[in-house]
Amino acid sequence: MRMPSRSQWALLFASALVVVGLAAPYALRADDGFASDGYLKADGRCLVLNEHDGHQRVLTGAINGLNAQDHVRLWGRAVRGSECNHFRGPAYEVTEVLTVWANDRHTKTFYDHEKDGSFERWARHNRN
Repeated sequence: MRMPSRSQWALLFASALVVVGLAAPYALRADDGFASDGYLKADGRCLVLNEHDGHQRVLTGAINGLNAQDHVRLWGRAVRGSECNHFRGPAYEVTEVLTVWANDRHTKTFYDHEKDGSFERWARHNRN
């Protein structure tokens, strides 16, 4: 049985590094959270997301600039319990506002993170 040469080992190692390098961003993002879409409502001093599938979540995290009645797509992660008043249920820690929809069909936007940059900056210039 013939052992692989140094150049074959180097090629194998380089190939493995390329595979790991390409897969790492996806693996890291997998635990980072998930997108959620729905309408916001105020519940006392809480902001609650009514998701399209019927679930409700109290919002925490990066929610400055969001208003009740906004139709939004958010990126975040589920966290234990809610931090707000009497609301009992899952909470959602928002890490990024992805979209503020301008219609119910998801075809027009007021804000889109891919076109408009930072939501905080956009909200300062476009919201009261």
